[in-house]
Amino acid sequence: MVILAKRLKKVTAATASKPRAKSPVKRAMSVTKGAAAAKKPQLLEGQLVFEYIKSSDFRTLHIDGIFGGLAPQGRFIHMAVFAERHPLPQKTFHALKAGMLGPEDLTKREGRVGIVRELEADLVMDIETARSMHEWLGVKIQEMTLV
Repeated sequence: MVILAKRLKKVTAATASKPRAKSPVKRAMSVTKGAAAAKKPQLLEGQLVFEYIKSSDFRTLHIDGIFGGLAPQGRFIHMAVFAERHPLPQKTFHALKAGMLGPEDLTKREGRVGIVRELEADLVMDIETARSMHEWLGVKIQEMTLV
């Protein structure tokens, strides 16, 4: 154990004395961080700051409705959001006249019937989050009615 500690001290001392070269990416990041740090406002005592960062999966969803309910154990609420649209055809058939695409033969079109509800995401939340969302939506609805 003592030998290992001495070796670690030697390795640490040897690497600490040598400045490590930064990769171009790390150099660019440190410049960016430095610029961002200069713009940051000073925090006052008793403040908490939330920073909003978009995940790589972030996207804007248009929703027309929701479907869901309580999770089987009753501790969470599932809220699947969906967008409604007319179904897209799976196959269409067109006439060919002199090598040119002609009109579609609508009698042969294949596809779904009715309205498609395309499920975009399933939001799972506890009761406190649901209450918070309910309150937030209430405020936004009031704001819209005043406009």
